[in-house]
Amino acid sequence: MAQKMNPFPGLRPFEMQEKYLFFGREDQTVELLKRLGQARFMAVVGTSGSGKSSLVRAGLLPELHGGTMTDAGSSWEIAVMRPGGDPLTNLAKALEDSGIYDTDEEGYYRHLRAMLGRSTMGLIEAIAQSDLEQGDNLLIVVDQFEEIFRFRSTSGKHAEEAANFISLLLEATHQTNKSIFVTITMRSDFLGDCSQFRGLAEAVNEGEYLIPRLNRSQRRLAIEGPVKVGGKQIEARLVQQLLNDIGDDPDQLPILQHALMRTWEYHEKDGGDGALDLDHYEATGGMKEALSRHADEVYEELKSDEERTYCERIFKALTERVSGGRGIRRPMAMSELAEVVGADDPNKLVPVIEAYRAAGRTFLMPPDSIELGPKVVIDISHESLMRVWQHLVGWVDEEAQSARIYRRLADTAQLYKENKAGLYRDPDLQISLAWRNQNNPTEAWADRYYPGYNDAMAFLEESHETSIAEEKAKEEARKRELEQARRLAEEERRSRALWQKLVWTFGVAVIAITVGLIYIMESRETIRNNLSRVSLKEANRLANNNQQDEAIALLAKTIEDNPSYMPAGVRLVSLLEHTAMPRKVEKIHSASDFEVGSSDDSIIVDAVNGYIVEYGTKDDLNRIRVVGLDGSDIYTHTTTNRLSNVRLAEDGSMFFYRELIPGRDDPVIQTLELDTGSRSTITNILNMREFEISANGEYAAAFSGDGSFSVLDSRTGKKVYENIQNDTAEAQGDFEYAFSRDGKNVVRSAVNPGGADIHLFDIATGKKKLLKQIPMDQGSHWLSFSKESKFIMLRYWMMRNNEFSFGLGRK
Repeated sequence: MAQKMNPFPGLRPFEMQEKYLFFGREDQTVELLKRLGQARFMAVVGTSGSGKSSLVRAGLLPELHGGTMTDAGSSWEIAVMRPGGDPLTNLAKALEDSGIYDTDEEGYYRHLRAMLGRSTMGLIEAIAQSDLEQGDNLLIVVDQFEEIFRFRSTSGKHAEEAANFISLLLEATHQTNKSIFVTITMRSDFLGDCSQFRGLAEAVNEGEYLIPRLNRSQRRLAIEGPVKVGGKQIEARLVQQLLNDIGDDPDQLPILQHALMRTWEYHEKDGGDGALDLDHYEATGGMKEALSRHADEVYEELKSDEERTYCERIFKALTERVSGGRGIRRPMAMSELAEVVGADDPNKLVPVIEAYRAAGRTFLMPPDSIELGPKVVIDISHESLMRVWQHLVGWVDEEAQSARIYRRLADTAQLYKENKAGLYRDPDLQISLAWRNQNNPTEAWADRYYPGYNDAMAFLEESHETSIAEEKAKEEARKRELEQARRLAEEERRSRALWQKLVWTFGVAVIAITVGLIYIMESRETIRNNLSRVSLKEANRLANNNQQDEAIALLAKTIEDNPSYMPAGVRLVSLLEHTAMPRKVEKIHSASDFEVGSSDDSIIVDAVNGYIVEYGTKDDLNRIRVVGLDGSDIYTHTTTNRLSNVRLAEDGSMFFYRELIPGRDDPVIQTLELDTGSRSTITNILNMREFEISANGEYAAAFSGDGSFSVLDSRTGKKVYENIQNDTAEAQGDFEYAFSRDGKNVVRSAVNPGGADIHLFDIATGKKKLLKQIPMDQGSHWLSFSKESKFIMLRYWMMRNNEFSFGLGRK
């Protein structure tokens, strides 16, 4: 049985010659013709997947050629384009391809491009030189118009060219000498961006057509109509299932087309007999999985790891996540695409592109009927691919993260050249090195996001070399200290031998024995102290290398071997706590505007992911500022209210502080998301004395002075855990708390007449367990978690001995 033509195009839009397959949009096409007759500039607006391009190409254009728009006649010339990365050049090429110029000159579009760039009347002049006759109409279709907003944001030159492009279109529709019409297709989530250009918002308002969603009968017609044209039947239960699966979501329309294309193919492979039924549809994965499965099949069919690597880089290059999490397409010529993905020959990309644009695989454009070449523009067929293909979802996330790392690196490199920032240190250095080694970024790739690729790479390399040199110097110093310790140990051995000799030789000389004892004890104490210092310095080195568990184990052994050596141990605990916090940046931004008062009015300056936080008091006003490393203001809050307890998430995403607002019985926690500027207030926190946050800022733990505390979602303020007041009946003194960096545990010490009870609270289960009871005086004490949240550290003041003591323990 001969194989029947597949009437479903898949993800790509319908073309003008496929009008006979385009069903369910008849009423919308009539409305488009009416709007175009009323306003020469028409904006076809709809959500991603609502069928804007198909409605214009397979609905409007054929009707114009058929003379349906009677007032304008049937003589129409059509120029179809997309802004892409060079809107003026693409407009010039579209005019040349429309056939309104009778010339054999190769590359005539270059002449048109020069004319378009001279003034806002350039399009009118270019059409005046065409063969367009007085009764002829020209329709310029600008598909995927939202690309102009991305183009505008890339540089100052591009912003000027984008404005000129818009002016050309608007001027052409305002003049009356030639019959020129403009139709754009644009995603509705970009409507607000139209105000960036003079006159565009007004033109869109006047000629806007917002595509309505298809009703159930129209969707049924879009399913059944092409099946009948293709010469097959479809079971009613399958139609019903498809209608239920698509629901009212217009974003599902291209996915429906792809699922139907795959169902048709499966039916053909199954022999092609009978009607399309549920088993054919379900075998492809249905609406939910058909597209992702199909794209994965193509990926697995690629012949080598090199091709699969190029596949990943190609799709990353052709897609981008912009502000608000919106995904857009980034079409580019083959030659440019090769530079971005790091291929020395564009032909290396051909097997991958061919695999994803072959007949029945409409993932990449142009279709396989167009021969690939260096100037051929490659693009994904639809934005829905970015949301449905799970591989690509992950790749888009990775690309967004890669771009963030590069932007920050390039920005810091520029500040370094201006003596406003230092070289990278860990963890920024290790993150950037790992990013470079894994992604092998090219200059062409980097220029898409931020200028200064060569300076950024030089800065990263200098940071790396400096770090290696410093590590070598530290290693040499450590070796010298170990050698000194070895010599001291040898001295101790000799002293012990000398003592034995003294005992045997001068056993009757009591005075000599006494002198020898004093000498030996002092030597041993000195040696033990020196050995302890060596061990603690080694623990410091491990801690600085993020080997905190090893550092704590060595510290515990040192304490066990020499319990009297506490002061250096206290310093090490402080260092271990510091490694879990953002590193301080010196001399980046002056804090001289602030006055240092009490402990609640101190200055805090932390640098995380390009942000600096300043907090202090000036002229009896509390002020908090967040600034960028370049000195730009991110956030400022000045108030007479009491401010304290400033916190910054370690990934630089969120900023927190405690504020006592008049009229409220209890303080609130103010939050700010630095990337978006979104602010929120966490309220209804009884008796809050202070709070801590998890490392990523997702959770905040609010502590009181009476033993109660709560853990809250920092974005919603919803309590995820609450410990009731007075759950420790015998507690009579201070409570101290610590919140683990992973947000999973709270540890609390409660002072009672016998010492302190240390309890651990599991946030997920709500369970509480007693870790330890420590005999101590009622007085100052501190709790903290180790960086990996595996160890708990307690430091406390012993009033009787007038000294610090501390302990270490696993959770």
